Amino acid sequence: MAVIDAILNLVCVLLWLNWRSQKFPNPATLSGITLATALRSAGPPATRTWSSPGMLIAVLLIRAVAYHEIGSAVNWTATLQLGALSLPFRSDRFMRIILFSTLSFGVWLFGCYVWLMLLSVVNRGLPSNDPQQRLVRGLLGLAEWWPSAVKLLMPAMVAAFGWIFVNPLLYKMGLIPASVSEWQLICQALLLACATCLLWKYLLVGLFLIHLINSYLYLGNHPVWQYISHSANRLLKPFRILPLRLVKVDFAPVIAIPLVLAAAEALALWLPKLYQRL
Repeated sequence: MAVIDAILNLVCVLLWLNWRSQKFPNPATLSGITLATALRSAGPPATRTWSSPGMLIAVLLIRAVAYHEIGSAVNWTATLQLGALSLPFRSDRFMRIILFSTLSFGVWLFGCYVWLMLLSVVNRGLPSNDPQQRLVRGLLGLAEWWPSAVKLLMPAMVAAFGWIFVNPLLYKMGLIPASVSEWQLICQALLLACATCLLWKYLLVGLFLIHLINSYLYLGNHPVWQYISHSANRLLKPFRILPLRLVKVDFAPVIAIPLVLAAAEALALWLPKLYQRL
């Protein structure tokens, strides 16, 4: 069920991005193909504009019904992973499973924008006609104009204030115990803010791994590979003080990938333990 939920969340995120890309005044192209044209279905323009949100809502509702029916039969409990804690949602209660379906998608969409903001900061020096960075900027919208520091800190702030806002609702639903003090609530919010760093793990590892493969095997001169290598080189800049390049092969990712995985693993183990102590 967890794998199915992840696949459906990915589908929902793509539907959202497709809808957002349709709103570009001049759609960003990715090697001559826009995200919108790659994902949109045939039909009149007005219909296509609202087809993605309609399909997104339909997927969230239909999968909630499926989770309720199948989960109740197999005694499955849906779990929402938030880094510092996990929230259980009983599948035999329909309203709770609808909330899980919505929040699960929300976490994935939040992670997508965390990635976009990091890419926006890392590649801020690229020209406006770069297709990949233009797509990133278009998806971010007004957030693209924020200072780099704000882009990097905003996910943590959203997670912290979001937890403070939804904490009373989650308590009323019996999903979490009541906070004994405002200080405890603030500490929990700070831990959720720190947990947003875990969202960078898959993006960083993916960029470094593809960059390593491309430097060793050379995948070609496609703009996507160039964009990934540029992003990886910018992120690997602190490692440039070490002699980690042999001819055309860059071995900096060989060191960076284990460091990222080790740091993420340590944080994933430390945050829940600290949350329990609160």
